[in-house]
Amino acid sequence: MHHDLTQACSLPEGCFSIVIAPYTNLIPAVMQTLQEERRKILYVSGNYPPILTAIDRQHGLFSVRRALTAYQYLTILAEAYESCIIIEHDRSVYTDAPETAEPFGRLCRERAEGAAVLIIARRWDVFIEAMAPAAHYVVHVPEREKWPAAVHDRKTQTKKTDTSDTGRQSAQRRLWDGEW
Repeated sequence: MHHDLTQACSLPEGCFSIVIAPYTNLIPAVMQTLQEERRKILYVSGNYPPILTAIDRQHGLFSVRRALTAYQYLTILAEAYESCIIIEHDRSVYTDAPETAEPFGRLCRERAEGAAVLIIARRWDVFIEAMAPAAHYVVHVPEREKWPAAVHDRKTQTKKTDTSDTGRQSAQRRLWDGEW
């Protein structure tokens, strides 16, 4: 699974991807991506960056910026000059301005025209859902599920899903949304 998730977390130029996976799966995938990448990487985190704190940041071309609000996310992304941008999703930055999630997704898509943009998240939430239509790829690996449970390819507009647990996934999403 880690190999497949590493491919999902790769940073192809001209692509805006969203990868949602459990914390324990994201860390090795992001670490592998950082080790293989030779371009400048901007890592944007929010208020609570559990993935950032767990990865080795010794990559020579690696810089970190922190956003405390959704508007800071927008500003950082608009000003970024790096060719690879990894954004650790933090739903708490959207609490004051939930309406910015959709424009942020569109800005990620625009920014991906000249760079690689990757949003990583530990859980699916309403903010990721608002950003997803702008993404080229959305990969969702639910906890305790086989990989991938859902892959959305926005370039070809095809959707592959495991329909056997659709009701359970939406119930899980409601539970995640309720716990915040």
